[in-house]
Amino acid sequence: MAVVIYETAKYCFPSGIGGISSGTPVLTHVEKGKEIRVPLHTDEKSEQANGTPSLTSVEDVTANQLADSGVHNEEPTFQRNLRYAKQLLMLILATQGHVNLGMIVSWSNALVADLRVDNATLLGTQIATASTFPFAGWLVARVGRRRPMMLFCVPGVVGWTFCALASDQKLVLVGRYFTGVSAAILGAAVRTYLVEVADTGIRGAASMLPEVMKGLGAIAIIAAGMLMPWYYLAFMCGAQILFYSCLIVPFLPESPSYLAVAGEEGEARRVLRSLRGPAVSLDKEIQKLKEENRRSSSDSSMWAIFSDSQVVKRILIITGIFFISNFSGSEVIRVNATRMLQTSGLAMDGEKSTIVVFSVLLCGNIVGFFLLDRLGRRWSVALSLVLVAISHAAMGVYVYFDEADNVLATVDVVPLESGNMTSRLNEYFTDQSVSTKDFTWVPLACLMLAAFSANLGVAPVPWILSVEYFPTSIRSQVMGVSTMIGNLISFAVLQAYSPMQAAFTQAGLYWSYASVAALGIIYTFCFVQETKGRRVG
Repeated sequence: MAVVIYETAKYCFPSGIGGISSGTPVLTHVEKGKEIRVPLHTDEKSEQANGTPSLTSVEDVTANQLADSGVHNEEPTFQRNLRYAKQLLMLILATQGHVNLGMIVSWSNALVADLRVDNATLLGTQIATASTFPFAGWLVARVGRRRPMMLFCVPGVVGWTFCALASDQKLVLVGRYFTGVSAAILGAAVRTYLVEVADTGIRGAASMLPEVMKGLGAIAIIAAGMLMPWYYLAFMCGAQILFYSCLIVPFLPESPSYLAVAGEEGEARRVLRSLRGPAVSLDKEIQKLKEENRRSSSDSSMWAIFSDSQVVKRILIITGIFFISNFSGSEVIRVNATRMLQTSGLAMDGEKSTIVVFSVLLCGNIVGFFLLDRLGRRWSVALSLVLVAISHAAMGVYVYFDEADNVLATVDVVPLESGNMTSRLNEYFTDQSVSTKDFTWVPLACLMLAAFSANLGVAPVPWILSVEYFPTSIRSQVMGVSTMIGNLISFAVLQAYSPMQAAFTQAGLYWSYASVAALGIIYTFCFVQETKGRRVG
């Protein structure tokens, strides 16, 4: 396993940058928010008394720049890739709780055969309502990142117990509410933890891990639902939460950023040394963390946070991306894919279509894992929106002509005086109309492309930016606010699906999604700030 992760880190995060060969020792520093790597040139005369190579030969790195960043001295390529691989392995363990979040999303598919409700999105939107739990971010800020990753099991186990023992729909909804609260706490804690622990070079990939784990959890619970009833699945989900909280999280280190801000320098140094390796200057790294948060931690109350114009501006930018992501169809496809396929004339078995959809979503997340640190956040979102716009536009065209075919098939041609006029008119319409019977693969291809493309960038990136945009002292609080905003928008777009379909027709609905995606490309390049290679906050 470690070898596979090492090779992945070696491929995804190549060390050759700007003509520096892979075997050349490099000096890494941060200049104006960007990570810069330059070759070290040392000789015997530049050796210090203790035998450590002197850095005075690097003329373009000033003392002030070094003071503003954590400085890495020499670190061979093999050691750096091995350190990245160890970090990824640790972060994979840290995100195992998101497997349960994927189970929360798809568990209702196993239940729906026995419990029918008028609104098919009710069980899914119950999660979104519960995930607006307003104190999740403040809890993470007060007690750290690791403790909430253990505490979330309390509402989680309670919720799954209600679901497993439910005798009616009301008890199921109570259970779903508690599992939604646990999802809010875990999401705020884990996403904050990831960006504070991961190196800058792999932070994008690390931030995609929760989405990958949610996809694996969703597919696992659907597959298990073919073998056992829904109440056994609920017990299994509760057991998974206990395993994660009691046997994995206690062995993970606390976030060094939180430790430094909380005044636990000794523990922060120990964690930083294990994460960053022997080449990092711990004094400067910790001093930088303190200095960043000294400017923003004087008052971390809600009023103080929202009175800062820069914070409000970035929250509004993130809200815009959430709006584009949801109203370009990403959440609707995830929840209503089966309904959309059936409406488009392609009937599939419910369980099979659900597995297909979640498998494609998972593939999109995996590709995003490899691309996010290479392309950056803005280009990943732009590429995602281009593909989403194309797929929805094509789907709209197919549905439009399919509806036209159905209307034409029901038209009765009134016979005229000429006896053969009726047959001639029928022949004319048959020859001139565009038939969709030979293109029944189009709905599946378009919806799968849209699902894959959304998870490539536009669906996960707003969650990533909601953590990367803000300093440590207010990061988790603003993450909690962003979670609330994102889930409220998700709730709104799911409830608007049927009214929009009735108002715009099915074809018009797809074209509206394509239009939002096209406008989102412009929005991305105008307002979204790139965070690739920059310090968080």
